[in-house]
Amino acid sequence: MKKTNHDDLVESDAVAQHYCDWATKLAHDWRDTQGFCPAHSYLVKFTNSEFETALLKAIAKARPKLKNT
Repeated sequence: MKKTNHDDLVESDAVAQHYCDWATKLAHDWRDTQGFCPAHSYLVKFTNSEFETALLKAIAKARPKLKNT
């Protein structure tokens, strides 16, 4: 098992932050999206900025896990 050093953790946190920032911008930019088809899944339909809300909720849930990997 490889030991993780401080620099690896800092880099991992920076990558996680960059990803979450990108996904948050995507949520805002695509807020009016009415249909979304995730990979290997089915069509999800949204109304009234539900896409933005759903994506922001998913980001908030994933953020701690991403920073701790």
